[in-house]
Amino acid sequence: MKDGVDIKNYFILDFYEKIYLNNQLCVNRKYQRKLVWRLEDKKYFINSILHGYPVPIFLFARYIENNNEQWDIIDGLQRLNAITAFIEGEFSIKYGGKFGYFNLEVLSNDVGIKQKTPVLPRELCWDFVRYQLAFSVTGREDSEVDEIFKRINSTGRLLSKQDLRQAGTTGYFSDLVRRTAEYIRGDYTVDDVIPFKEMSKYSLSNQNLDYGIDFDSVVWVKNDIITDDRLRVSADEEIIAHIYMYLLSDGEYAPSSYYLNEAYDLKSKVKKELDSTEDDVIKWMSLFAKTFQIINSALDSKTFHQKLFTDDEVSNKNYCFIYLFCAIAKLLVEGKRLKDASGFSSKLEKFGDEQFNDITTKESFKRDRATRDKLIERAINVLGKFFEDDYDEISVDESMRIVNVVMSASESSMFDFKVGVTDFKTDKPSETCIRSIVKDLAAMANTKPGEEGTVVLGVPNDDSDVKKVSERFGITPARCGEFCITGIRDEADRYFGGLEQYQNFIRSCIEREPVSDTFKSEILGNMRPVRCSDKIVILFTARATREVYYDRELYVRHNSHNTPVEFDSEQQHEIADKFSKVRERAVREITETKKNESKETAAMDMF
Repeated sequence: MKDGVDIKNYFILDFYEKIYLNNQLCVNRKYQRKLVWRLEDKKYFINSILHGYPVPIFLFARYIENNNEQWDIIDGLQRLNAITAFIEGEFSIKYGGKFGYFNLEVLSNDVGIKQKTPVLPRELCWDFVRYQLAFSVTGREDSEVDEIFKRINSTGRLLSKQDLRQAGTTGYFSDLVRRTAEYIRGDYTVDDVIPFKEMSKYSLSNQNLDYGIDFDSVVWVKNDIITDDRLRVSADEEIIAHIYMYLLSDGEYAPSSYYLNEAYDLKSKVKKELDSTEDDVIKWMSLFAKTFQIINSALDSKTFHQKLFTDDEVSNKNYCFIYLFCAIAKLLVEGKRLKDASGFSSKLEKFGDEQFNDITTKESFKRDRATRDKLIERAINVLGKFFEDDYDEISVDESMRIVNVVMSASESSMFDFKVGVTDFKTDKPSETCIRSIVKDLAAMANTKPGEEGTVVLGVPNDDSDVKKVSERFGITPARCGEFCITGIRDEADRYFGGLEQYQNFIRSCIEREPVSDTFKSEILGNMRPVRCSDKIVILFTARATREVYYDRELYVRHNSHNTPVEFDSEQQHEIADKFSKVRERAVREITETKKNESKETAAMDMF
């Protein structure tokens, strides 16, 4: 291990005030479970500490991030959450025959928490915070941390089969399944590592626990595809994994538990082949989201069960969903789009009874390729008539890419949004917006040398612009987090005569902008229209390897504002130094690549 293992005892008081309150605890969602303990589990654990019983050791990976010490929780997430939740008054404890809340008087400082009553005895709570927790802390190396987590949980009886598969397993396939599951459930985060304090926002609500995601609102439960108990043990991820196995391998692997296990086995050929996929994760997530949207919209006000089946009890409903989903996704992959939503919705009435009765009338069935492929092809033959060839100039839906941008934007100076390029007062094209886009990208390039800045055209920054665009074009914006996406299609058609002319206007404006030809080429080369659900937006991305001046001025970003950098100032020299390091790193990478190529050539010459 990089930095060895350090085992120390920490009083709960020191842990809470010096580590937790200083926001040093993090959760890496690549290998950590969501919060799954019920309220009674938390109370039972706290009661054990109050009685002085020993508790298992806690494992952390400690590292430095942006000059701050951070602790990744490897093992002990549920227990640590129980401790902090108890201290902060999220639940009471029965002790000595009476219920009471943690007594905040035993803390060293006022932490801004309101005392709840009745209050537990001060002496009891003092003994609680003086209880010592054993912490095992190691240096951070992702591959070894993943392996530790995997080994710890490989014999854990509380983990479901899917949680065990996912535990500590990284790679293209497992990350794709996990991130898609998060997005569909509603607990998606752009970054894998999140503060421990925010964990409850991205966990499913338990009985009497006020978490961020309500079970009944999750589309899987809401549409009666799986139960909340099945969702709790990650049955949604099993469904998603089966679907991606089919799509990524073109149906090579059977939808069985054996192949599902193989997909997560670090030594298996199946995992290696699935992980070798070179496609963008965002591409597949967008396809998944689009397919789910088509099915969800077609259900109208009914659940999946009510729409597709007559009987109250149906066997293998999850596989019915998988095969229906794969059929629609396959049509989309083949370049089709839904042309008759009403007809498609009507055809789904009792579709499961009529088309999937091979598997719904028996408790178990053979989960082989032949059965799956037969049912998927049957669904395509019946539903395919409601789809048509997609001749849209933008055939790929990149909804998830825009979701990533939108969700990242609230926390970063490297993203911005513009509503459009038309002056609605005069109804004429305006270069003002284009100037702003180029200036923003230049400032972003200087703010984080070598990193990519992004501007999205077709996403209003405030509600007033959303209202103006919606009323002007008679459209319903698509909601995405804190933002509404109105798109630029209607503006392009009404004021420019189409998308091509719209883009030509933008290009001509960028060509006249007061930045270097190199940076202009960077912007123009990466500028592209993308589809986000039923909207079209223009995506601008750019990065640089040297300072970017806009009209001979150097700018950086502070939140959503561009700030000029004073000539010959310390800040200007810092920016120049960062760009110098970016160029040095690029040279090293090129040199290393050439060395490797020379070695490969020499090896081939030997034969």
